[in-house]
Amino acid sequence: IRYQPRSRGLGDVYKRQLVDSMGYWRNIAKDFLNERDISISREVENHLTTLNLSLSLLFLIDYYKLNISFEEMYELFNKHIIDFYSNKVNLKDNALEILKYLKDTGLDLVIGTSTNLEYAQIPVKKYGFDKYIEDIYTVETQKCPKNDPNFYKQVCDIHNVSCNETLLIDDSYLSLIHI
Repeated sequence: IRYQPRSRGLGDVYKRQLVDSMGYWRNIAKDFLNERDISISREVENHLTTLNLSLSLLFLIDYYKLNISFEEMYELFNKHIIDFYSNKVNLKDNALEILKYLKDTGLDLVIGTSTNLEYAQIPVKKYGFDKYIEDIYTVETQKCPKNDPNFYKQVCDIHNVSCNETLLIDDSYLSLIHI
């Protein structure tokens, strides 16, 4: 992806680059399955990285033939996730300074995430990212996984910018592999 400084490019800055949550997301499903004496493969972990909570839970229930309803599992995960983002997630070093720098260069910054909007908004408000970003786009709003090129194309189209003038920052190659 090419970046032209000072263009009306769209800085796609991911929440996981701003707060330290990747380990949490990798472990929540693993811990849930381990409690049931089920091991999770790296392939499944990687697949879950690109899905939102609902799609992840539906996948886990189907893939592992779990004897739990979607609603029960969602409620269990939901409580833990809200607590994590409200009380435990840490700001990454220099995150606010980087956002300010990028915003000062004239970029329109957005967050693209596989995290549900309700969870993504917690650290955005908690740490003041909303001073720098224009919007948050999620798997739900874009109606496709984060590793689908249409996710990014749709965001660029909404902001009327070319994908070639977009700076994309992500913490996982899995989201970039098909772009």
